[in-house]
Amino acid sequence: MTDAPSPQPAAPARVRRWIGPALLVSLIVNAFLLGLIAAATLTHRPWHHAEFRAPPLPFLGMMRRGTADLPPNERAFMRDIMVQQFPIIRPYYVKIDQARKELADVIAATPYDPAKVGEAFAKVDVAQSEMVKATREGLIEGFGKMSTEQRARLAATMRKQAERHLMGGQPNRPAQP
Repeated sequence: MTDAPSPQPAAPARVRRWIGPALLVSLIVNAFLLGLIAAATLTHRPWHHAEFRAPPLPFLGMMRRGTADLPPNERAFMRDIMVQQFPIIRPYYVKIDQARKELADVIAATPYDPAKVGEAFAKVDVAQSEMVKATREGLIEGFGKMSTEQRARLAATMRKQAERHLMGGQPNRPAQP
């Protein structure tokens, strides 16, 4: 007796004959499904529908992004306005941070108390409102220092930024309901 393995009998020709066409059909089906997914993703972008669109930009974010199209000297002027206001606004940021920490503590508390969470959210809202009011007052004063042309350019860039945001980043595309 030898230790060499005995040859295995060949698979029946009938079984082998359908493997090639089955693999080809599987490849075609997979390519078709991949095409369907790609087409759905490219033509039906859910983030462009109203319910998936981002909420309106906070005013400060709009100011920062809205000045991007201004000439460098006017961007610097706007930055100076904001830098001058920062010492006035900083305590409000501290108050917002403290209110958010309190909110986090109340959310993590056991047992969970929805009334306390609501109160903590209200504190955050009040702190944010106070900061926005202080910022707004500083900006109103700063805008008064700008020339008519500077204010017109700033307003135009802010409108353009708001339009970009509403149109999903594409200013020439009509809004979808």
